[in-house]
Amino acid sequence: MTMRGSVTFEQMEEHLDGRGGAPGPAESHGALCGALCSLGSLDGRGWVRRLFPELEPGEALQELLRQLYAETLAGLKGDDLRFSPLLPDESRPVAQRIEALGQWCHGFLFGLSHGGARRLERLSADGQEFLHDVTEMSSVASYQLEESEQDERSYTELVEYLRTGVLLLEAELAGGRPGAPEGTLH
Repeated sequence: MTMRGSVTFEQMEEHLDGRGGAPGPAESHGALCGALCSLGSLDGRGWVRRLFPELEPGEALQELLRQLYAETLAGLKGDDLRFSPLLPDESRPVAQRIEALGQWCHGFLFGLSHGGARRLERLSADGQEFLHDVTEMSSVASYQLEESEQDERSYTELVEYLRTGVLLLEAELAGGRPGAPEGTLH
């Protein structure tokens, strides 16, 4: 689901590599998504300082992070449902992709925490279940998989569940933010 011209996992990995204490690409993107769902918006330039104050990005990384912010915001808030979590592509073994998925979920929960727990208590049953599932997925570690077609299908289904669940949470939490439009009357 990555669009042409979009920031890739590999680009982020290249720019974050070697920065002591820096979160990886998946965790960084998860944190950004969680914070955007929870808070509605962030300062496009200041979100890294807010979420990761110890990270000191150079100019190239700053530009990449600005682009990632803009793409993520458009994907989460747009009507075209083009949001997709930033994860490694199919060239990586499934075990590495599952590990990155867990890191993304960990980051998402971290970012979501910036909006306060009270708002999360008002989520629908589906939203609560999704949040519980994300918590479970955040604890995945390295797996020994056989790289079978079933593993690929399962991973693809998990990513799609994550993608649609994040859009659900964003929509539900947007309804509880100040200035959000009221529900439609029928």
